[in-house]
Amino acid sequence: MAKTRSRLASWLSNLGDRLFSLLSGFEERGVFPGAVRYIKLCVLGAVIGAITTLLPQEDYPMDTCYIYVPTPYFEFFDVSVEPNPTEGADTVTIKATLDLLDADYDEYIAGAACIIAGDTIELEPVDSVFDGLIEEITGRISVEELEPDTYWVYISAITSMEWWEEHVARLVVSKPGSKGK
Repeated sequence: MAKTRSRLASWLSNLGDRLFSLLSGFEERGVFPGAVRYIKLCVLGAVIGAITTLLPQEDYPMDTCYIYVPTPYFEFFDVSVEPNPTEGADTVTIKATLDLLDADYDEYIAGAACIIAGDTIELEPVDSVFDGLIEEITGRISVEELEPDTYWVYISAITSMEWWEEHVARLVVSKPGSKGK
């Protein structure tokens, strides 16, 4: 039985080579190149599928494979960047409420930071100590060096176990008296 499978697989391989060469010739001559390319790929896939089905397969024990899909570690509530648009203001105030989900018994929010246009500032907890599962954070960042444009503000939080997550907010830096770009 194994010899028959091997011979059949060899025959299919030769047939596939010939069909592939024939169809490639049509494609190179410009005879319906799009359709021939599609047919060629379909035939190639069918031949490879048939060959792999016919070749003897070793019996490997089947393992279960799990795909890890990370769940959000933090929830960011009431995120604000004000004023937005800046209308000429030199600084903006960033505020947010963080909620640590599914924490271990000794885990807590350990820090938060904000990044805008490559500048990073540490955000402070309103109660002055990072030690809870829910924290209100705030900070001020200078925008006087930024050109009028739309920027992304990245607010990051980290736990005592060094798990971190990020939230993105939009900030429009505008000239005094303008309501946007």
